[in-house]
Amino acid sequence: MQVRSPYKEPYFIRNRAKFIFSCNELPSSPDNSYGYYRRLIIIHFMQKFTKDMPGYAPHIDLKLAKELSGIFNIALARYKRLVAQKGFTEAKAVTQTLEQYQMENDTVLRWFKESLVIHTNGGLKEHFSPFSDLYLNYRLKTEEGGEKAVTKIKFAKALAHLI
Repeated sequence: MQVRSPYKEPYFIRNRAKFIFSCNELPSSPDNSYGYYRRLIIIHFMQKFTKDMPGYAPHIDLKLAKELSGIFNIALARYKRLVAQKGFTEAKAVTQTLEQYQMENDTVLRWFKESLVIHTNGGLKEHFSPFSDLYLNYRLKTEEGGEKAVTKIKFAKALAHLI
């Protein structure tokens, strides 16, 4: 990637930046491409920490500060493993969370999995539905759920990708 500081000569770098976000709800996105989802690693933290729980530690930051060197050593070891593997380890829970996010975010994918039935007989399709009927059904179900349907062109492209 070519970069430059203001009023300086450009030079090339290999960008290795990673973004980490923390949120209570995942944002919706108009991008439902493979490239978008392939870049996401969604880690769902299900543990809640409340005062009435055993082991609740309101000043855990002070306890963890005493263990910083050990925490750093663990992080460094995991980083070395990441580099050696040339990627993150895939976890079933992470994959399931990503698939759930796709279903919530992509109205065409959700409609396809919940509403569309493809009948085949020896590889030949037995029943056909006109595209306009499919799009109308998709649009009605999507809008019935309070969401905005994609355009016919985007629907056609997404459908062709799914079949």
